[in-house]
Amino acid sequence: MFEQLGRRLRSIFLCAACLVLTPAISSAGELYLVTRANYFTPHVGCVIRYDDGTVRWLHFRPKPFKKSLLGLYVPGQIDEVGYEDNINHLVGFRVPDERLREAENRVRSEFARNPQYRLLARDCVAFSIVICQAAGLKTKDDHFTPITFFRYVKKNNDFFECAWNVDRDKHGMYTLPWRRESLSEY
Repeated sequence: MFEQLGRRLRSIFLCAACLVLTPAISSAGELYLVTRANYFTPHVGCVIRYDDGTVRWLHFRPKPFKKSLLGLYVPGQIDEVGYEDNINHLVGFRVPDERLREAENRVRSEFARNPQYRLLARDCVAFSIVICQAAGLKTKDDHFTPITFFRYVKKNNDFFECAWNVDRDKHGMYTLPWRRESLSEY
C-alpha cells in the first residue's frame, strides 16, 4: 500500500516538474512552406496561420495565358487559393504574428508593384524567399528549384513540424497543421 502511494506521489511530482520546466508556448503564428508537383510542374508556396486562427495561402504564379515563350515575362498574380489536395511536403515554423504580418505586407507590396512572372527569376521561389526572409528565416537570395529551396530552408532553420509525401496520406492519416484546432494536437 505504501509502495503504491509512493509511486503515485512520484508520478504526480514528475508531472508537476514537467509542467514547471516546460517552456510556455508563445502566442506566435505559424508559417508553413509547402511544395507540390501538379501536372509535372513543381511549385512552392506559403501558408500563414495567425494566432487568432486566420489562415492565408500565398503563392505566386503566372496568370492563365494562351501563348508565351519560355523565359519571356508574362503577367503574374499572387494567388490565395489553397491546394491542400496536391501538397507533397510541408515544413512549419513558429513566427511572431507581427513578423508574419510584416512578411505578408512586404511580399504583397513588392509583387503588386511589379506583377511580372518569369520562370527561374521572378517566380514562386522568389516569392517564397521574400516571405521567408521577412519572417526572419535563414535563406539566400540565390535561385533554387522549389524542392531545393524547401530543403535549404528546412535544413537551416528550427522547425516544429515536417511532413513528406502528404498527398499519400489523404485518407485521414495526417491532419494538416493549419486545420488543427489546438496546439495539443501537435
